[in-house]
Order: sequence, then structure tokens, then C-alpha cells
Amino acid sequence: MTTRRRKQAKRTPRLTPEAVREAAALAEALMQLQYVMPSEVAVVKRCSVSHVRRAIRRGELAAIPVGRTWRVTPAAIREWMAAPAVVALRPRRVS
Repeated sequence: MTTRRRKQAKRTPRLTPEAVREAAALAEALMQLQYVMPSEVAVVKRCSVSHVRRAIRRGELAAIPVGRTWRVTPAAIREWMAAPAVVALRPRRVS
């Protein structure tokens, strides 16, 4: 007799006050740097690196190309985080 396991939904871990303080300290330290990598921006914004790269490609986040990578200034991060989120709805394709 076999048993089936139910797939459990992935839950995001709850943030403890200590983790919030550590994240704030990290964000403040990154803002002191001259240029920041997209992976570091993702940590501060709590999003994926691909989301940050997509924002750079769209022109939502100002960045400087350095070789094959990008660098972002702390001022550009502040502007991007302060800007209201714009949701664009795409029309569905009719086949």
C-alpha cells in the first residue's frame, strides 16, 4: 500500500526583528558604496536578480555598463524604490 504525499506550498519565512535590523544595516552599508551590483540591489529590495536586470533593461533603473555586467549608483536605487510601481496590462492574443 502506497501513500501519496501532498505537495506543500512554499511558505516565505517570517522575518524576525533581528533579521529586519540586519537587513536594514546591510542596506545602509550598501548605500555608502559608490557602485552596487544588481545582486546586491536584489538583496536590498528583496526581489530576484532577474527582476533588477529587467528593470535595468526597461530603463526603470539607471545603471552603468561595466564589461558584461552592470553597476548601479545608490541614488538610482533610492529613486527606483521611491517611484510608484507601474503595472502594465498586456492584451491577450486572440488565436
